[in-house]
Amino acid sequence: MNSLKTVILTSVILLFSFATIAGFFYFKANKRMSAEIPVIKPGVAGDVVPASFKTSYNMGRVLFSDYTERSGIDFLHHQAEDVIDSLPQVMGSGVCIFDYNSDGNMDVYLVNGSGYTYYYGEKPWWYKPPSNVLYQNNGNGQFTDITKRAGMGYTGWGMGCAAADFNNDGYQDIYVTYYGKNILYKNNGNGTFMNVADKTGVDGKKEKWSTSAAWADYDNDGWLDLYVVNYIKFDKYMNPGEFNSAYQMPTNLLMNSKIYTGSANILFHNNKDGTFTDVTKKAGVEDSAGKGLGVIFCDLDNDGDADIYVVNDGARNVLFINNGNGAFTDIGGEAGVDTPLSGMGVAAGDYDNDGDFDIFATYPASETNILYRNMLNTLSNPPISNPPTPPFSKVGMKEVPPFSKGDKGGFAALFSEKDYELALSFKDVTVASGLGEDVSIGFFGWGTDMFDYDNDGYPDIFVANGNPNPDFDNPRTTVGQRNQLFRNNGSGIFTDVSGSSGDGLKIARSSRGATFGDIDNDGDIDIVINNNNNYASVLRNDGGNSGNYLTIQLKGTKSNRDGIGAKVSLTAGSLVMLQEVRAGSGYLSQNDTRLHFGMDEVEKADKILIQWPSGITQLIKDVAANQFITVTEGTDNFKIEEKKRKAFHDNFPPLEKTILTTLADPRPSKKIEAMRALRDVVNEEIIDKAIEPVMMSLNNRDKDVRKEAADLLCKLLKDEQTILRTTMLRKRLAVVPLLKALDDPEADV
Repeated sequence: MNSLKTVILTSVILLFSFATIAGFFYFKANKRMSAEIPVIKPGVAGDVVPASFKTSYNMGRVLFSDYTERSGIDFLHHQAEDVIDSLPQVMGSGVCIFDYNSDGNMDVYLVNGSGYTYYYGEKPWWYKPPSNVLYQNNGNGQFTDITKRAGMGYTGWGMGCAAADFNNDGYQDIYVTYYGKNILYKNNGNGTFMNVADKTGVDGKKEKWSTSAAWADYDNDGWLDLYVVNYIKFDKYMNPGEFNSAYQMPTNLLMNSKIYTGSANILFHNNKDGTFTDVTKKAGVEDSAGKGLGVIFCDLDNDGDADIYVVNDGARNVLFINNGNGAFTDIGGEAGVDTPLSGMGVAAGDYDNDGDFDIFATYPASETNILYRNMLNTLSNPPISNPPTPPFSKVGMKEVPPFSKGDKGGFAALFSEKDYELALSFKDVTVASGLGEDVSIGFFGWGTDMFDYDNDGYPDIFVANGNPNPDFDNPRTTVGQRNQLFRNNGSGIFTDVSGSSGDGLKIARSSRGATFGDIDNDGDIDIVINNNNNYASVLRNDGGNSGNYLTIQLKGTKSNRDGIGAKVSLTAGSLVMLQEVRAGSGYLSQNDTRLHFGMDEVEKADKILIQWPSGITQLIKDVAANQFITVTEGTDNFKIEEKKRKAFHDNFPPLEKTILTTLADPRPSKKIEAMRALRDVVNEEIIDKAIEPVMMSLNNRDKDVRKEAADLLCKLLKDEQTILRTTMLRKRLAVVPLLKALDDPEADV
């Protein structure tokens, strides 16, 4: 017994010494980094902010809370076992938000990895491979895993997902990409799904490594088509997994995508009979030289049909402009968006509210993310604060007749044919917008989106970050980084508000796919993130709905049922906003297909103009804010689905308050319950506040409470994966109580 105490005592002393030294170096490094990296603020260091710049009254009130544990979403992504040593293990997987049962509540689908990635030797008999998970939104702020009941428990090397109603039966189906054959889950309309990938012809080839996918009706025939991005020609047997093998290739070489050949993408045309045809070569969208990761369908030239933008890893990006005749033309070079770097994820949105869609793409830590401003409607760069109202003509900015197939009217400007051909171009405004090296270099970006988190009428930007390199302290996972939120100031400049936007943005995990939508139907956008080889994160938006909003769901009749590809322009006072319904974007993911418009203090939408893929245009006037509405194609009225309701925030007290209150409960069972709950908490602030009552529990009369406290403190000391100042404090505080615990009369303690 004495020898055991000696071992424990020695371990604690060594740990304390290490904590002190590491804390010293961390403090010095942090101080040096703070001095070297300037912070861009509006109006400072050369930023140009117009005198008319309006600060939203909602600024500073919005916080993203880590709602994961309370939501019931306990998803663990699993793509490696003992150590990360190959490229597929660091790529992560995606996540989709969609309403699988059409009850008005957004459900969540998370894609998983293959678990063990070694292909030599047998797996243990007890091993159960991880599967993708479908979480049903219960409508009360909580989710239930219904994967098995829904028939969606497929296992494999999962990558991305995209959901849409491909057969126009009123229920959203979902396509899932893999290393290997892909899956198309047809929604049976009764809460179950059936894999029809083979039957429909969209399973892809077994040797393909597919990544992102997106749905759109590229020929405007009323049926959704499918574009599947493929990555590289990867040989999973290149790395046997024998660490002492002379034939094993170096890990740093295997992790480099540049040694592999790119794999061709695929465009599937919907035959309207439940099957698809590969029209990739016919349509001119093969992009065989690419190593595709992100894709988005978007009408970038405002001519009424869907264009395709693909970001490639280590190869030039591609912009396929839809010619309107079933074929596409790559104009990425002419348009200025073919950056030959290592693109990961992509998003599109009208960040400057000038009536056309801009592009934002994420890149590795050694490169900056890139914001491309669409110059289509710019006209010698007029002030962003005074955008034209679509649809308009560049001659006098007057309204023009609605778009009809074959002309350039409607949302597009009135050009001569020659002017039109020269019109589409983009300008790299990354640095000018405050998104340059100061806030981008050092962060490895993956998932992303442009969305209005504070309901001020201007799209903001979120980036999911995560270093792909194995963590030195825990080689089973990759290095964690905090995610970033950039607030659109309404002047063309963004500000990094990550540090002041809640505990949900202080979590450092290796994030990959991210999806955005109002999962609690309270009028602001929440975020769900799939973290590589770690638990998923659910970030609830608290306070975004202090600003007014309007959420619009479209239902097609002549167009596809989900209204994918429809564009909506909403005018609310001086705000003029443009959005588009999309199915597939970011990195391996898809967002809520309902369109969410922030309206700041304006209490009604003066005008809502809808441009359907079929060519039909609808105009709705004077719609009250703070409600969810559904608009059906070709009808004069809209249906109010739900007026603004209070979210379920009050039904679930903050986790911090719950744990601290329970720890203070005199009953031993309650204290043990709280300490066990604390084991799964990753929020540093909550742990710091709970650490003192946990240490006091070492003096509790109940031996089970003392044992639980000792176990928890040892876990906190042992499992720290990053060295932060707060963790150093915890280690120092815990050393003395643990030394005292060595003298506890109970052997279990």
